[in-house]
Amino acid sequence: MKVTFFHPRIQFEPIDPLADGLGEEIAREQQEPQAIRLDQSDITDIQRFWTDVEEDLHRGNSVEFSE
Repeated sequence: MKVTFFHPRIQFEPIDPLADGLGEEIAREQQEPQAIRLDQSDITDIQRFWTDVEEDLHRGNSVEFSE
């Protein structure tokens, strides 16, 4: 992310976590039909799952991941 004081504009760098040219490959994979995409209902389900896990742990129950 770039922030300059002379031009108050935030600009994000392209995806390339290791700066080794994988950014293009990551971008291609994100466009594939089988790419993982999360919508709001998925996010809500994930949050509910981890909230339940946390509550179980605080109650002293064991947690099993069988699914």
